[in-house]
Amino acid sequence: MTMTANIIPTHESETARGITAGLEREPVGGQKLEIAPELGNLCHSLNQPLMAISGLSGIIAMQLPEDDPLQSKILKITRQIEKMGSITREIMAVACREQ
Repeated sequence: MTMTANIIPTHESETARGITAGLEREPVGGQKLEIAPELGNLCHSLNQPLMAISGLSGIIAMQLPEDDPLQSKILKITRQIEKMGSITREIMAVACREQ
C-alpha cells in the first residue's frame, strides 16, 4: 500500500474562493492587507503535520498484513490527508493569484 500526499499548488476551485472570500484585500489605515504571504504561511503550517501523518501512517501500513482490519482505517487517514492536501493546494492557488 503506497500513500502519498502531493501538497503542490495546481489549481483554484470554488472552495478556495469561498475560503478566501472574506479575506479580500481591503484598505486598512490607507494600506492594503497582504494576504498572499499569510496564506503561504498557513499552507506551510498545514503541510508539516500532514507530511508527518502521511509518513507515519505509511510506515504502519507497510508493517501490517494486507488483510489486517487496521488497513482500512489507515486508508481513511490517507484519504483525509489527500483532502487536506487538496484544500492546501486551493489556498496556495489563491495566494499565487493575489501576488
